[in-house]
Amino acid sequence: MHRAHQHLSAPPLAVEPTTGETHLRHHISPNGFYRGRKVVKTKSDE
Repeated sequence: MHRAHQHLSAPPLAVEPTTGETHLRHHISPNGFYRGRKVVKTKSDE
């Protein structure tokens, strides 16, 4: 109970500059972009 008031209010969100999608900070976006670069191939790429 000592630190019950020190919780995070909302998860930090970021907007991907290339696609405009919202995603969690330090995670890749659903389309496979991270910091403006394509890092993971997705099914839509094939």
